[in-house]
Amino acid sequence: DPALVVEPKLDGLAISLRYEGGRFVRAATRGDGETGEDVTENLRTLRSLPLRLEGEVPEVLEVRGEVYMRRDDFRKLNAEREKAGEPLFANPRNAAAGAIRQLDPRITASRRLALAAYGLGEVRGEAPSGQGSLLVWLKAKGFRAPVASFDLLTRTSGAFTRTINANGRTVRIDIRLFYGKTGSDTDPDTDAGGRVLENDMRASLRSRDVIVYSGHSGPF
Repeated sequence: DPALVVEPKLDGLAISLRYEGGRFVRAATRGDGETGEDVTENLRTLRSLPLRLEGEVPEVLEVRGEVYMRRDDFRKLNAEREKAGEPLFANPRNAAAGAIRQLDPRITASRRLALAAYGLGEVRGEAPSGQGSLLVWLKAKGFRAPVASFDLLTRTSGAFTRTINANGRTVRIDIRLFYGKTGSDTDPDTDAGGRVLENDMRASLRSRDVIVYSGHSGPF
């Protein structure tokens, strides 16, 4: 049976990062799945973004991740805005997304944002084939990456939500070769590992039970 990898589901802004020769060259939002906004200069202000990757890396590497704001930093930001008589942000995700889309990178730098990497897009070269090994590899290259382990299923979600802005967990099959080649989805978690299986693989996996919960936006 394929192994499972469990990660906190970060609630931030999905970002694609392009590296050429190990150097950071471009950042874009996911947009509609095909066209996103160029936010390169704003991303350069994040301390958690490696401008040059460690060790040997593919000639071209697209890293996918999430820009988010820690809950304690969100509370500090809103306290500062309230003191200044400015409108408060509704939640950390809106604060992070608004900061990344600022025209002035200095405003982005002041928002205490963080970046976590969890997946790959275009790769011209060798990269890990499993999700768990990929997260370890990304950390070795200089990224922050979510903790990945099966025993996270037994922990309470409060361990995540008290520190980072997480709204659950993502469970992935830890064999990237199983992922279908059906193109990107606008949901970063789907794109990073929950794609549809290839037609000739579907018969080998059967679900014993399905429990459905509605997300905060309503649709399943």
